[in-house]
Amino acid sequence: MTTLNPPTVWAVSDQARTIYAHAREAPFGRTLFVSGQIGVAPDGGMRAEFAEQLGQAMANVEALLAAAGMVLADVRKATFILTRTDDLCTLEQVRQTRWASNAPAAVTVLVAAALARADAFVEIEVTAVRRSVFGDHAAGLLRRIARWARGFAAAHSRPLSRINEQGDWLLRDLGLERADIQSSAERLDALRRAMPFQ
Repeated sequence: MTTLNPPTVWAVSDQARTIYAHAREAPFGRTLFVSGQIGVAPDGGMRAEFAEQLGQAMANVEALLAAAGMVLADVRKATFILTRTDDLCTLEQVRQTRWASNAPAAVTVLVAAALARADAFVEIEVTAVRRSVFGDHAAGLLRRIARWARGFAAAHSRPLSRINEQGDWLLRDLGLERADIQSSAERLDALRRAMPFQ
């Protein structure tokens, strides 16, 4: 994950760096889109005050992340929609306390006339990306295989020696030697030799 705060865009203050980034670049992985969460508790009751609604909406987001096997660090984009400008300071304080990070999500804060539910003061929507279990290595490997496949497809009319060169190139690119690769028959013979006689 790369945080993008380039000098060609306005500078993010040191105080805001733990809760704001201009943009985040996500690596190859799973993506979760969380619909706008409001301050409704699991029992269906709406919290009364802004800070309580904000805390409950954050808890709802955290529960949805957990259900997907994700954590706050996987959040790449967050949008906070408030209905009153007077609550902006409270929002910043709660975010600094609860969701601060050295690599914060890209954030948008909006103030709207109203939300879908009249008694809601805040809504939080997030997008999270969980890095592939194979990480960057798998993405690089997939790119190399795709490159090899394009070359192999282009070589289909070439002589057999050229196709073997393409295969050798893929093996070298993957850090293998032809001797490291066994055919199915060779593996079967090795297994037979390793089995005790009955």
